[in-house]
Amino acid sequence: MAVKLIDIKRTYSGVGMCLELLADSKEDTLPTLIADVPGLTGAGSITPGSICYTPALDMCIMGNNGQWGAWV
Repeated sequence: MAVKLIDIKRTYSGVGMCLELLADSKEDTLPTLIADVPGLTGAGSITPGSICYTPALDMCIMGNNGQWGAWV
């Protein structure tokens, strides 16, 4: 997986975290669980409002349904 943590924007005790991530490209599989993010451990999911960028400045936002939206 080529997704890296940029920043933790907010934590929700035991439920999840709102994150800012960097992916190598739009083809990377984006994580939905905290444990899938390199450098993080624990239970919970990546919460709505989390953002993932690429070096080409593509952007993707985690929706309320727990799924990453389309790249813009």
